Amino acid sequence: MAWLNLNNSINTLKGQITNFASNVLADEGPDITNKDVEELRNICIQQEIEINNLKRINQELSDQQIRVNLNAALQYL
Repeated sequence: MAWLNLNNSINTLKGQITNFASNVLADEGPDITNKDVEELRNICIQQEIEINNLKRINQELSDQQIRVNLNAALQYL
């Protein structure tokens, strides 16, 4: 009769898993409005602009450093 207890345990576990899955699927995530999406887009656009500006500044400073190094090397010739 031990198999009946095992069968009952398995059925109970299956029921718990089913209930858990149903609860998880029934839960809704946070409400996201069009305003939220638009705000996130604007933040992304601003960050892209900032990244591009920083890349430009980095390139300018790199070019300037190359010129300084080249001028310093030419002075030793």
